[in-house]
Amino acid sequence: RLYDPINGYCNYATAVICPEDPTCPPFPPPTLPPTPQPTNPPTPIPTSSPTSQPTQPPTNSPTPAPTTEEPTFPPTRSPITPVNPLDHYRSKRSLIEKHILIAKTASGITYPSTRYTFEGLLNGLQIMAIDKALPLYVFYLGEEDDKYPNSFAYGAVNLAAFLANAMVLAIQSDACDEHNWQEVAGRYAISNSCGQEGRSYQNEECGEVFSCPVDPDMEMTAVTAGSQIRAPPPFTCEPGTGAGNYAGYWDTSSGTEIEIPYSNSLGRTDTEGCCWWGRGALLTRGVCNIGKFNYYAGKGANDRGEPSLYPDIDFCEYPEATCASAESKELRWTVPFFEWTERVQSYNQDGWQYFDNLVSFVDRGMTDESFIHSVNRVLELGCHES
Repeated sequence: RLYDPINGYCNYATAVICPEDPTCPPFPPPTLPPTPQPTNPPTPIPTSSPTSQPTQPPTNSPTPAPTTEEPTFPPTRSPITPVNPLDHYRSKRSLIEKHILIAKTASGITYPSTRYTFEGLLNGLQIMAIDKALPLYVFYLGEEDDKYPNSFAYGAVNLAAFLANAMVLAIQSDACDEHNWQEVAGRYAISNSCGQEGRSYQNEECGEVFSCPVDPDMEMTAVTAGSQIRAPPPFTCEPGTGAGNYAGYWDTSSGTEIEIPYSNSLGRTDTEGCCWWGRGALLTRGVCNIGKFNYYAGKGANDRGEPSLYPDIDFCEYPEATCASAESKELRWTVPFFEWTERVQSYNQDGWQYFDNLVSFVDRGMTDESFIHSVNRVLELGCHES
């Protein structure tokens, strides 16, 4: 499904109405060849150099035919300048801010996102795509490549798929932290910070090298929460289990926490070690995903003597750094760009390789929605098949 800017909602690709893009100049009109009339002097009177003018080849005066400057993309697509893809996206700023970086209040009123701005987006792309700050995990925007002459179109669709997921997960709610959204028997369990939809974020490990260790004494409170009236409060985690440490539920009718044992969908009635909820534009969550970012871009890399984007931030000790540290504006984008490159761009399982399918999707006119559905499943479930 694709976003339809005319109707203001997601629609099937075949039904989407794309408005004319005023930032794209029309192709130059073809220039007619000069008429042969001037080749004969009008009168024999002039004796100076008028004869030298007609001797110039007539091909020098007309402007080049449009086909010589045609972009490498099909003519139905907007050309992207292959020098620096960010220049192209800067030219689309008004469209991106109008249709993508938009949040909604609980009553459905739209407003420009305050946490996900155009400047933040481009800064994140500069770091993770152009500067290639993490050489093993470069966000793909396309590059001059003889093998893939349409590489900048592939890069644009890669970014569009990323932003489509970011819009649903975080941008539309202007959230940096995951919100408490899952009702259990009509109530919002405080222990949802441990995991929603039957997940346990602190148990989603990927080996000792990458996974953050779970500290039962860690205490943390999220920065953001839902905007609806009497919405559940921000997620928290604190030590303690059993009697005297039970996590209750949030009563939306009174806007208060009812302090009786109340479990989330996985049966948790406490929040000990439950500090690994989602953060950033893709709500990166779990001890594995956060641990990998720390290993390659945080204090973990610095401790190994490797270059690090954030050498002084230990994301395993302070996962809320994505939303609450001095680097938060940048981290809201760099963390999800890393997750996308590490989990989606690199995906290759059971004969389904992300980049090959991206190329096929673009080259065939972007009409097969199964590619987008598969990408969403890879991000959410780690598997392309339903």
